[in-house]
Amino acid sequence: ERIHKEPELNDLTLIMISSAARSGDADRSRNVGIARYMTKPVLQSDLLDVILELTGEPVVEEMLASAPATNQNLPKLKVLLAEDGLVNQRVAMGFLEKRGDEVMIAQNGCEAVDAIKRESFDLILMDMQMPEMGGVEATIAIREWEQSAGGRTPIVAMTAAAMKGDRERCLDAGMDDYLSKPVKVVELYRVLDEFASRKERVVTPDAEPETEPAPTSDLPTDPVPASVPTANHPNATDATGTDDAVFDPSVAAEQIAGDMDQIREVAEVLVEECPRLLHDINDALSAGDAERLQRAAHTLRGNASIFLAKRVVEPAGIIEGLAQDRKLDQIQPVIDVLTPALAELEAALAAFIGEKT
Repeated sequence: ERIHKEPELNDLTLIMISSAARSGDADRSRNVGIARYMTKPVLQSDLLDVILELTGEPVVEEMLASAPATNQNLPKLKVLLAEDGLVNQRVAMGFLEKRGDEVMIAQNGCEAVDAIKRESFDLILMDMQMPEMGGVEATIAIREWEQSAGGRTPIVAMTAAAMKGDRERCLDAGMDDYLSKPVKVVELYRVLDEFASRKERVVTPDAEPETEPAPTSDLPTDPVPASVPTANHPNATDATGTDDAVFDPSVAAEQIAGDMDQIREVAEVLVEECPRLLHDINDALSAGDAERLQRAAHTLRGNASIFLAKRVVEPAGIIEGLAQDRKLDQIQPVIDVLTPALAELEAALAAFIGEKT
């Protein structure tokens, strides 16, 4: 109340977070100009969702100027985005919000399961590899809960590589479709329009009840397995490829579909994430934690793919595959290739960001 009485503070957006909710608190908060009332404990993803909504600052503001038009007559979707990578969060959220869909973020599989138990969603976009609980485990937990609670929320897998067995694991866990990262806007909109069409058929008055739809026919029937060379394979020591470019901004423009300022914003996030992910890779290898190692390499590979940073993508993919096969003794030489490549990418991205006028 006192803040809103101060002229210079009157435009502030206020969020109330209370650990002792009482009857009438939410109504009183609205009456004094508080934009949103939340009760502790507050999930990090929920808080982020509220802040982005209230500040009007979607992380990629003018996304998809060149993206294909979607059917505006279809209903909008309430989407749960289960993704722990900041870069992929920002890109996917920009795509979804541009289309007009409502988005909530879950940082890992545990948060996704908790979210679906609290409220209903039209669709879940589920990253395959996340900390605490991966996409397959989260999907199995959600399907088990739905058996007693009723209903069935469509789940679409997102993975940075078509690893051997991914498709089968997705279908066996109860997923409905599959997208490869970096997610192409055309493919994402195809999936969104498909499930929006199903929603429209379900909510149409007097419509005949439908049987549970089969998985969409666009699922890859034979995904190309990622190459997983051993440490003495030529690619493990020569991961630079033949292209001299450290990264390709034009590829990022296709993935992000924004102007250069927006691409630089995503590049800034990637520069922040690179040291953390490399630390996670080294730390996981020292601890002998194959799952964590695979997850960190998977995230790094997906992030670098957005900029077609081949010198990082290739060794990161090798590490991911070796970790999946539990060949930890072969990974250090590949990390020795990845480390300077990552430093080179960070420097190149920093120079690219510095071109901003």
